[in-house]
Amino acid sequence: MKFAVLAIVILGRVGHVTGATLSVPTDFPTIQSAISVAVSGDTIEVASGTYNETIELEGKDLTLVGLSGPQDTWIVGDLTSTVVAATLGENFELRGLTIAYGGSPPPGPGGGIHIVSGTGVIVDCIFRDNVAWEGGAIFADDSELYVSQTVFANNSSLRGGGIYSLGGSLNLTQCEFDSNTGWSFGGGLFSSGNAVVAECVFRNNGSESGAGINLCCGSPGPVILELSNTIFDSNIAGIGGAVSLDQAQRSCPGVVLR
Repeated sequence: MKFAVLAIVILGRVGHVTGATLSVPTDFPTIQSAISVAVSGDTIEVASGTYNETIELEGKDLTLVGLSGPQDTWIVGDLTSTVVAATLGENFELRGLTIAYGGSPPPGPGGGIHIVSGTGVIVDCIFRDNVAWEGGAIFADDSELYVSQTVFANNSSLRGGGIYSLGGSLNLTQCEFDSNTGWSFGGGLFSSGNAVVAECVFRNNGSESGAGINLCCGSPGPVILELSNTIFDSNIAGIGGAVSLDQAQRSCPGVVLR
């Protein structure tokens, strides 16, 4: 009897350790099946390939990594729902992934990613061909979003073809927004919260107002745009081909408009 009890205790300890690495598809056939087993603090490593699925982070703070980079590691939706849902206040990180063909029908937000009251860190990713009512590629609601070395291409929505940041804060570094459409506001980016944009390129985006960036007034006071060393090239809008600012304070050193 003593040996049986000891065996049970040992098995319980090694069942799952926080900070573990889970591999797709080596250990789990789909990304969602790995998420379902994971606990906060885990990393899910995704091998090269195309994964036709939409995923939910289930309230867990996770890191998802495409081992071969975004050119070879795709998560592909079917234009009917968000590809990555993080709507339970998750703190997550995405690296080396392409998020494509997500769709959130009206009035749904976030074709590629939908974040609510969380923190997202996105590095070396590609968002392309996503569609939503608000935030074609990313909709961040009252969240902190840090995006670097990431490409947004051919995404579309009513507001924020690339990104819609509703409140919260946004930090973009070395990102490229190319051929995104915000039918009403913000072809590349629409934000009603403070935003830092550095060393980015906005090219060939379109909107009625703010083809590159549309920054809207916040509550209770104006929001702040810190824009530096950023290029706006061949963006087209009825108002503000590069940037449209509505009751926003701005600091814009080293910005190229052409």
